[in-house]
This record gives sequence, structure tokens and C-alpha cells, in this order.
Amino acid sequence: MSPDLNRGFRLGEWLVKPDAGILIGEDGDLHVEPRPMDVLVYLAENQGSVISRRELLDNVWQRVVVNEETLTRTVSELRSALGDTHAERRFIKTVSKRGYSLIAPIGALDSGVEAEMPSLAVLPFTNINADEEGGIFADGLTDELITALQQVSGLKIAASISTFALKGEQLSLAELAARLNVDHVLEGSVRMSGGRLRITAKLVGVAEGFQLWSSSYDRELTDVLIVQEEIARAIVTALSAQLKTAPAWRIEQQPVDVDAYAQYLIGRLKYQNRQHDMTYSGYEELQRAVALDPGLAKAHGLAAYILTLNSTVEPYAHSAAKIRHAYQAALALDPFQEEALMAKAIDTRWRTWDWRRVRSLFERAMAASPNCPHVLTQYATRYYRDLGFFDEAEDLVQQAIRLDPVNPGHRASMAFVLRYQRRFEDSLQAAQRAIVLAPHHGYANLAAILALLSMGDFKAAERHIRTLEQFLNADDVLFKNAWSRLYAASGQIERALTYKEDIKHR
Repeated sequence: MSPDLNRGFRLGEWLVKPDAGILIGEDGDLHVEPRPMDVLVYLAENQGSVISRRELLDNVWQRVVVNEETLTRTVSELRSALGDTHAERRFIKTVSKRGYSLIAPIGALDSGVEAEMPSLAVLPFTNINADEEGGIFADGLTDELITALQQVSGLKIAASISTFALKGEQLSLAELAARLNVDHVLEGSVRMSGGRLRITAKLVGVAEGFQLWSSSYDRELTDVLIVQEEIARAIVTALSAQLKTAPAWRIEQQPVDVDAYAQYLIGRLKYQNRQHDMTYSGYEELQRAVALDPGLAKAHGLAAYILTLNSTVEPYAHSAAKIRHAYQAALALDPFQEEALMAKAIDTRWRTWDWRRVRSLFERAMAASPNCPHVLTQYATRYYRDLGFFDEAEDLVQQAIRLDPVNPGHRASMAFVLRYQRRFEDSLQAAQRAIVLAPHHGYANLAAILALLSMGDFKAAERHIRTLEQFLNADDVLFKNAWSRLYAASGQIERALTYKEDIKHR
């Protein structure tokens, strides 16, 4: 735990920001008066210990004479804010004749000192079985381990899209580390046989050129999440001297339904690696996963997030109910499931434009996974960019690019942020860099077209739109949007309105 909790910490389902005097919940901010917040911070600094009433009075009300009734009233206000009831104390427990104890779990937040962070790439684990099922499992395990490690404050993790993009390339560890901009590499292998799982893993310091840690695990397949946690904790231990804060672990430790988990892994891999035009894959597999195991929070959360991303090519009203059902299911199981929080933030933005609630949800997602590039980009574009805080938006997207350097999506997002600032040439350059990584990326191509239109180069924009015909259906929303923008910019208003009407009535 960071010694400076005033910067913020997670407490159960709450995100606590003492300096701001707020508790951030799923439904927005809750203001807390300074004294109750001071009591909460002091209890958090001594989490699990019983703190006497006299110690609280001496440390929170320094040089101020108050009686114990004031403390009782302050603790009562704090409990009311947190949601503690007389029937159930989930946060602050009264220990008879001794004092109070904070019993809810606490998680530290990211230190924010990016330059000093140790950095790590988790390379796709080798499938010893050499079969398709084993390959999917090995890739899924790698992706899940990356997701788990993204919870660790003070550790920069190369995103899975970037690491998987280099899979199969004949590169040395030093070359891989240079491409991914990291100083440590984790590699390993997976073997499945007769309901058992054998995993080997080793952590290498690239600069030093030697192994920092290695281990092997021989377990039942149902224990896969427990093994993931053990590997993640071992990595954190090996890098502990460089880490500034402790991880806020949320990894599920109970055995899993193997069939449900396999469907989740397939769905997650499809989402990461099989984007067709503007449509993300994997939703069907995630639906099968939650049908087999309704308690798999991350499957519900990712399903909700995929639906929100795909709402750019399908009318939002068609999927709104399914989005809400999925994120509500996820957050009921895990109030800090980051993909569900992003889905809820995007849904709240669409429905209410309640920017305080949107910000609260993204803040919770950031607290849950401070190194996730998707959280960074979504927060940047769905909140800061839309409200005109362009410096903040640009900074967050730049962080995402550093974490996920070969993912075109973040560079396309940067192009939109720069265009909002009327930096049209910079926007075009960012879009072109994304297109080099993925020539058919829908947002990157649209960003390039919009930059050209903003620069008044209608002919170049039209040429670019016509290249979309090679991989987009003529009825695609993005394709129609591009034509309508061209016609509107060039003064052909009737033709622009025709396309807009088509899009509206889809």
C-alpha cells in the first residue's frame, strides 16, 4: 500500500479520493466532509488493526478539544456514506470496548510516475500440445495474464494486441523488447493432458541478460485462475524493488468451469485479433461462456464492451438492452470490472450526457486497471475530448500508444483528438501511421478522410473514400458517413442529406 493514501485508494466497491473529498461509486460522486474523510484515511492507513477512540481523537482532531460523541457522530456519517447498515457492517467494524477497525479490502492506485516504471511484455505462451485447442488455451492464458498484470500499479505492461502482433517473428529477446519498449520479458509454455495443466514461466531482465525468476505449475485444469495469480504475484515479487505501490488484486481464486472459461478465452482472443472493418468479434463465444457459468464476471463485462464498440455500425437502440443487462450482471459480481465500467460509461454518455457520472465510471475503470490502454483511450475520447480538454485527452492516448505501440486503434483515436484541436496535418499524419499498421482499419481511414476534408483537399479525400470500396460494403455506415461528410464539406448539401437519412433510418 502506498504511504500516501490522500492521492486515492480503492475501498471495497468505492474509489476514495481524499484530497477531493469524494467517494466515487458506480452512479457518481458522493461528497464527504473533511473530518469523516480524515477518519477514513487514518483507518485505511491502519487497515485491519483495531484503532482506539482516543487514538482517533488525538490524530484526527489534533489540538482541537472534542468529546467522544463527536467521534461517534463522525463514524456514523462515514458509515452512512459508505453504505454500512446496523444489520451489516462491511466497512467499519466496532470492536467492543476497544475501538474501530476498517475491514473492507483496500487497493492502491497508480503512482503516475511513468518514466520510473519497470516495464514488461508477456510473450504468447508456447503450446506444447501443438493442437488447435491447446493453442487457443495458451493464447488465452497469455492474454488473461496480461490483463491481470495491468492491475499492478507502477508496472507498465505491453498490451496483448502488440505482443500478439509479433508472434511468430524470428526476433531475439532484445529485439522484441525494443519493438515493445519494455525492459523485462515473460515467456512460457502450456501443456494440457488428461484434465491436467502444466505451465512453465520465466522472467528475464533484458538489460541484464539473465533470468530473474522461473517456475513450473502442475495443476488441475479447473485451477487455471489460481495459477495465473501465482505467476502474477511471483512477477511482482521479482520486481518488488522497482515497484512503488502494491497491486490491487482482483483475480478470482476459485476453480472455474473449464468449458465456460475456454469459451471466454476464445471470445477474448477474437475480440483482440479479429476485427472486421468496424465490427469486433467474440460476442457469441462470450454468450456461451456466461450460459455455462453465469458467475464469470469478465465474460459479462467484455460482452457489454464489445456491444458498445459495435454500436458504431449497428443502431444503438438495437443493442442497448443487451448492453445494460451484460454490464449490470458483471458489476453485480465485480464492481471494478473495467470493461463493464467502460460499457456503462459509454451507455451513460449516450443516454443521459451526465458527464459527472461518465467521469466517475471512467475513474473507477482507471483505478481497476491503470495500465490498460483501452481504458486510457476510451476515457480520453469519450470524456476529455468531447468536453474540450484536449491536453488531457492527448496525454492519455499517448500513454495508450506507449503501452500498445502496434495497435492502430489508439493512433486513430489520436488523429481524432488532434483534429478537434484543428491540428489537421498532425491528425492526418497520426491516421496514416495507423493505416500503415492496418490498411483496412475503419476509424483510421475515416480519420484520414476527415483530416483531408478539414484541410480543404476534397479530391484527395474522395480518392481515399474510393479506396474504402475495396473492403467495405456500400451499405456500411462508415462508408456512407464518409460520403456524406465529403458532400457536406464541398457544398453538395442535398446529396449529403440523402446519406445522413440513410444512416439515421438503419
